[in-house]
Amino acid sequence: MDKAHVSRMVFFSTDMTYGVPNTCPVATDHPQKPLGPYGEGKVEAERLIRGYSQLNATIFRPRLITGAGRLGILEKLFKLIALNLPVPMIGNGLNRYQMVSVEDCVQAALRAGEKNFPRSAYNLGSSSPPTTKELLKAIIKHANSKSFVIPIPTQLIKPVLTGLDKLGLTLLYPEQFGIADKNILLDTQDTVGELGWAPTKSDIEAMCEAFDNFLQLQKQ
Repeated sequence: MDKAHVSRMVFFSTDMTYGVPNTCPVATDHPQKPLGPYGEGKVEAERLIRGYSQLNATIFRPRLITGAGRLGILEKLFKLIALNLPVPMIGNGLNRYQMVSVEDCVQAALRAGEKNFPRSAYNLGSSSPPTTKELLKAIIKHANSKSFVIPIPTQLIKPVLTGLDKLGLTLLYPEQFGIADKNILLDTQDTVGELGWAPTKSDIEAMCEAFDNFLQLQKQ
């Protein structure tokens, strides 16, 4: 990039750089204490970027990005729902696990370009996210599935997931199950105020679009 004289960029980091939040909502000045290699890699990338004073780089830290074309860990969830199987849930599901649509992430990147790529970090997340239980039930209803949610006590499932991860039999990564039962809400006031950005899709809407896209891919 230096040799090509690149002076502006948008970098998508992750809210997982914060680890288990001390406060909620989480502001961008929250300490970065990631739980695993994914978050650690993003923190190091941010440091590298900020090490180049000539680079105008806007850094985004989104919540879990969802919507059509986004699967990843969600594929496991969607398979259970498509097969009418029970859906395990870490904890009682009363926490709010915020997400953000892929389209809203694109709009944020465009806003950064319009503002000449400010050298700042911004959070991205939906507004008024539902509880985890409400979200899962809404997807199941949308899919006309016979699946149902099974809450699993945190103190039982997290040690199991930790052990499997250490054995190389990872079902969920530490960054994922470590905060799955926590209220994870990002403070997006700076993103709204400085970039003129605002989320346009709810978590439920974006997740249902992701599920519909998953079904389309299965038919191909």
